[in-house]
Amino acid sequence: MTSHHSYNVRLLPYTEINGIRTLRDSDIVALYEKIISDGMKDVVFSDGEIANAFDFLTAMKYGNNKLFVVLADEEWAGVLWLNRFKSKTAHAHFCGFSSFWGKNTVDIGKKAINEVLHMKNGDNNEYLFDTLLGLIPVANIVAIKWVKKIGFIEVGVIPNGLWNEPMKHSEDGMLLCLTRGKS
Repeated sequence: MTSHHSYNVRLLPYTEINGIRTLRDSDIVALYEKIISDGMKDVVFSDGEIANAFDFLTAMKYGNNKLFVVLADEEWAGVLWLNRFKSKTAHAHFCGFSSFWGKNTVDIGKKAINEVLHMKNGDNNEYLFDTLLGLIPVANIVAIKWVKKIGFIEVGVIPNGLWNEPMKHSEDGMLLCLTRGKS
């Protein structure tokens, strides 16, 4: 498979439909375990709020998070979740899985985030989100470059804007945003 392969990308939302969840608890735990096996736990959950699979399941099932599995040709390519909702703005968080690293992840990310920005409210057909924000440690150059490639623009640095639990100190965070129709 070449890195130029164009994947069929779709988001599988973790939600409840008619009382039945779209993913089992064991699926959510498996997503967390994939993050661990890829060596991404301290990168993705550097603030220490998610310390284990139970924390992840609890946060996604009962917390103020909206989780999506990113599917590329029906394979788990990563996860995307939203939180800190305010009007039509939310914070976006990504973790791509190692089985897709180097395999057109920019295209996968663009398609996934485009789907989020074009979600509509079923009641009034209005867009759910106008703007998505990302706050990334400035030291995470790989993540900052990737989110810029999928369309986010740099807003600026927030001094000591993030807590780094493994290092036990605050660190500067790069604020980025993506607005539907403005990238």
